[in-house]
Amino acid sequence: MKFSLKGLEKMLSDIDKAAAQVQKAAKSAVYMEAQIVLTESKKRCPSATGTLRASGMVEKPVMEGKNIYAEISYGGAASQYALAVHEHLSVHSPPAWQQAEAFGNGVQWHTPGTGPKFLESVINEGKADMRERPARRIQGTLGGKIGF
Repeated sequence: MKFSLKGLEKMLSDIDKAAAQVQKAAKSAVYMEAQIVLTESKKRCPSATGTLRASGMVEKPVMEGKNIYAEISYGGAASQYALAVHEHLSVHSPPAWQQAEAFGNGVQWHTPGTGPKFLESVINEGKADMRERPARRIQGTLGGKIGF
């Protein structure tokens, strides 16, 4: 019995194109999710001068093996302040903040609802949606199908 498959090269080419479409859609979905997290964290980010809040950014998505991620960060000129605020109360907190806490006065953040863990809290609260939203975006981008 003889078996032959015609069009193998075209089929492999189509599979490569479909994989590239899925990868592009996945990177876009991860980037959009990171932007959502950044936007919410900026609402919670204390910043008397606006420098810390303005330093928030999302890097372009990176693919490592089968994983895609986008880094969200705060810092730049405000990196020491970002660390002190986010990890408050810690060894990174300025002495005045440590003294205020020690005397029971606490640090008074300028805007209610802002304070420590302004990035981490958004991620922790949104973990369930962070799996579903990108999947829906990928499906929407691909129109529910992969183009062959």
